[in-house]
Amino acid sequence: MRKIILLFTMVGVLSSCMDNTQIVQTDYTPGDVLVGIKNGTDMDAIFDLINTHNHEVVWMLWLDFKSNLPIDKLFEVKSKLQEKSYLTNNGLRPNVFVDQLTNQITASVSFYKMHNETYQNDWLSTMTEFELSIKQKQEGAIALIYFKVPVGSEIEWIERFRNENVVEYAGLNQIVRSAD
Repeated sequence: MRKIILLFTMVGVLSSCMDNTQIVQTDYTPGDVLVGIKNGTDMDAIFDLINTHNHEVVWMLWLDFKSNLPIDKLFEVKSKLQEKSYLTNNGLRPNVFVDQLTNQITASVSFYKMHNETYQNDWLSTMTEFELSIKQKQEGAIALIYFKVPVGSEIEWIERFRNENVVEYAGLNQIVRSAD
């Protein structure tokens, strides 16, 4: 949980800095690599990436799904998704709602420990059951995956991930502080 808070803190620091505040990158978390997934990538391809490289996946964030089910199924979808252990962590659960623009059931989901193939297969079945598909973004990555790699091999793994067709970007889990 501390690492998630660190990531969100880093984003907050970067986004709230004033023009006269200088940001200094001082360190990174050994063994951590963050990988952004390209827009248009489906879940099978994401799971193929995870399974090909066989590293622990601490979490996978930013994935939004839309359902083709009628909106009267909202509470059923919400209830089932919030029961899944790999979609909850320290009180965080999927946010399931009706998108007011599209009038579709939408689920904003974070995944935990998705190197577990049983979880992967269950999610693929859940997608079928609730007619879920990834909701594409206007720009940028559709998901961020936090991989644990052997300490000292981070740069090697970043290069490997960058060579994958589904990867938008890969980098270190940097610790950022302001110079002030």
